[in-house]
Amino acid sequence: MAKRKADTSAMVDMSELFEDPSNANARDDIESIKDSLRDFGQDQDIVAQMGTGRIIKGNHRFKAMQSLGWVQCQVYWVADDDLKATRRGLADNRTGETRHWKDDVLDSLLDEVGWDTPGFDENYSDDLKGRLIPDDIDAQQ
Repeated sequence: MAKRKADTSAMVDMSELFEDPSNANARDDIESIKDSLRDFGQDQDIVAQMGTGRIIKGNHRFKAMQSLGWVQCQVYWVADDDLKATRRGLADNRTGETRHWKDDVLDSLLDEVGWDTPGFDENYSDDLKGRLIPDDIDAQQ
């Protein structure tokens, strides 16, 4: 593994990295991540522990990149000890879960840019449209 400097970003051979064996995020489906990578490329660094190559943030993005045949990716190196690295990974996964959508704004944006945007599909569209119809309108029909 090449000598790295903390708090820097670099293009790295993916063979220098490994998925965090203690990653508690059990996401199974990486297809939407692959779609996003195909459409937009890598627009977020993988965050990895300097000295070990342990992926702290971006484990599923890494899996998607591997399945697409990528051999290099952009990595942001941090000098976290094991405890801080685990805390960082947990915080990243949890803070992503605690957001919520403004359904009316989301619906309008997706109508504008297209429902083929990675991560969204016809099932999501139907669910979203169902949430936007007020209960009293449903009852009148």
